[in-house]
Amino acid sequence: MVRREPSEFGKLLRQYRLAAGLSQDMLAERATLSTRAISDLERGARRSPRYETVELLISAFELSPREQAFFRAHARGEDSTSAEDPDARASAQPLLAYA
Repeated sequence: MVRREPSEFGKLLRQYRLAAGLSQDMLAERATLSTRAISDLERGARRSPRYETVELLISAFELSPREQAFFRAHARGEDSTSAEDPDARASAQPLLAYA
């Protein structure tokens, strides 16, 4: 069996989940997803989440608009920072409502 490294989004998802003090089961329940879906995303078994999944996770984490943009950009595999705008880079750091 080939072992995959977690995607950047998978790492970010895990970071948000742990900062919120949630288990995979708890996050799955809040987001109305399966625990397997959360686990697959975090482990890299699913490399890119579906749009609907991202929106459910955003609601479950109760992210601010800025956090939502950061989360969505990572879900799309985009670098949400701008090399030309230091303020954009600073605002792109993950902020957690639960932190």
